[in-house]
Amino acid sequence: MLVCKYSGQSEAVWGSVTSGRSVPIPNIDKIIGLFINTMPIILRLEDEKPLPEQIRKLGVDLFQAEFNSSVQLSEISAGKETLFRHILHLRIWNSQI
Repeated sequence: MLVCKYSGQSEAVWGSVTSGRSVPIPNIDKIIGLFINTMPIILRLEDEKPLPEQIRKLGVDLFQAEFNSSVQLSEISAGKETLFRHILHLRIWNSQI
């Protein structure tokens, strides 16, 4: 939402990295490998809707995106313009765990 505010745009798109293991995959216990994927998340700010309602909708959208986490990013972006201009990886490390 801050990206929209400071860029002057009503829409922002970013990639959300998923583990790829949150949806049921047959025989996943027998598969070795990396299942991470990047899902595009689209935020559209609507002036006529209250902010808490928009935040709630974003939470629902993020939850529902997990069910599509097995779809490859190349399938989503096939024949379309570039989905991402920048990639930022934020890792929060808690050394007290």
